Amino acid sequence: MALSDVSEMYESQSLRGRIRACSVRLGQDQVWFNNNSYDVVASPGWDTAWATGKLGGINFNPDTGIRTDVITDDMINSAVQAILDKQTTSTPTTETAS
Repeated sequence: MALSDVSEMYESQSLRGRIRACSVRLGQDQVWFNNNSYDVVASPGWDTAWATGKLGGINFNPDTGIRTDVITDDMINSAVQAILDKQTTSTPTTETAS
């Protein structure tokens, strides 16, 4: 994973807007977005997709974060949902002493 690509994705306002839209659609607030957006952009395969997208291809919009052929909406939804699922299943339970 190229850390520079992860950093660029995190700094991309257009990509962050797409991630924010997805997280809101899934019932999350700004606090959740702020706390989890780095984890979203660090999802497996995103760095490769981003690096490949920067090379150009058919759609060479210089705003890589807005390009749905680089990071697809399905990729965003899957990443956000995976983090939500992990948070739901890893919520600690409280045991009471007898």
